[in-house]
Parts: sequence; structure tokens; C-alpha cells
Amino acid sequence: MRGDNEGMKTASLFLMLLSLTLALLVPVTVHASFLAQPAPAWEPVQGLAALFSAVAAIAAAWVGWLAYQLSKEMKSIAREQQASARAQAEEASRQTENQRRALDTETFFQVFEFMERVRPDRALIRNLYGEWKASGQGDEELHVAYDKVARAFDTLGLLQRKGLVRADLVREFYVAPLVILWEKYGLREFVALEREADRRGATHLYELVEFYNRVKQDASKHPTQTGAAWPS
Repeated sequence: MRGDNEGMKTASLFLMLLSLTLALLVPVTVHASFLAQPAPAWEPVQGLAALFSAVAAIAAAWVGWLAYQLSKEMKSIAREQQASARAQAEEASRQTENQRRALDTETFFQVFEFMERVRPDRALIRNLYGEWKASGQGDEELHVAYDKVARAFDTLGLLQRKGLVRADLVREFYVAPLVILWEKYGLREFVALEREADRRGATHLYELVEFYNRVKQDASKHPTQTGAAWPS
């Protein structure tokens, strides 16, 4: 298509140059030939000169008309090419968006499956925290549940920070459970204890702490708190 367009452009330029040549060169050439003749010989050929000039003018006009038509055709082809390019770009953009959405959905379900593994542990913490708080007695089963939940949210925080899972999906689905466990069911105390220098140290569950600090304000934006739906 581009090669055809270039060919038409070349042809149009050629016809325009030919038109100018006929319009200028033929009358000048004929007039010069007349001047080369003796004065008495001018009159017999004046009619012929006028004829040549008229033919040259007609030819120049016709060639100019052809050049104009070619120019119009070139502009029409250029507009069609631009429209086709825009349509292809829009289609490519739609396909890219669909692929991105499909990837986001697949990634979220993988994260969902990963986080569902600790749902029973989250329930256990909520059920046993009150008893543990009242008795002050350690419970191995509760400790294991805290550890599983903390490590799961630690991993989720890393994925969110790296942009490997959409932040809005994490905010809408997992921030409220994290903040509730952290602030009401002892997850904060468990993490602080595990990160003491004589235990695992400050690098342990670092991503979880940073994750909580990034998203804790989002819990107040939950629809149950605001009365408004999540943005669509």
C-alpha cells in the first residue's frame, strides 16, 4: 500500500512538471523559431504559432488536471491508511487490555487460593484469642496459627509492593482482615515478639510490618465503614 502511494506521488509530481514544461517551453520554442526567420516570413507562420500555443496550453491544462486528480486520490488513500492504522491501534489496545484483565484475574485467583489455606488459622485465632488473653497461658496450636497467618500476609505484602498483584484487589479483599487481626486479635503482639533480637530479629516478617503500615488507613475506607460501595 505504501509503495503504491509513493508511485502515485511520483507520477503526480511528474505530470505537474510536464504540465509546467509544456506551458512554458513550447511557446518559447515556437516564438524563438519565429524570431530566427526573416521578418517577411513571420506572417505565414503566425497562425501556426497560435495553434501550437493553443495546443500546448490545452495539453498543459489536461496534464495539470491529471496531476490534480492524482493528488486527490493520494490524499484519499492517505486518509484511508490513517483510519486503518487508528482502527488497528484501537483493536490492539483492546486486546492488550483484555489480556491484562485476564492476567490480573488469574493472578488474583492464585493469591486467593494461597490465602485460603490460612483461613482456618484465622478463624482459630479469633476463636482462641480471648481465652489466651484471659488465661495468659501459651498455646502451641494458637502459636502455629499465628505463624501461618503472619507468613501468608508477609508474602502478600511482598507481592503487593512489587506490583505482582493489583493493589486495589488486595485493598478490597484482604486489608480489613489483616487490620482486624493486627489490632484486635493479637497479631501485632505475636509479630513484635517474633522480631525481638533474641528470637528471629528485625528482618523476620519485615514485609508484613511494612504491608500493615502501607494499608492500615484503607481499612476505614471499607464500604461497611463509609456506607459507599468500592469504586467500580
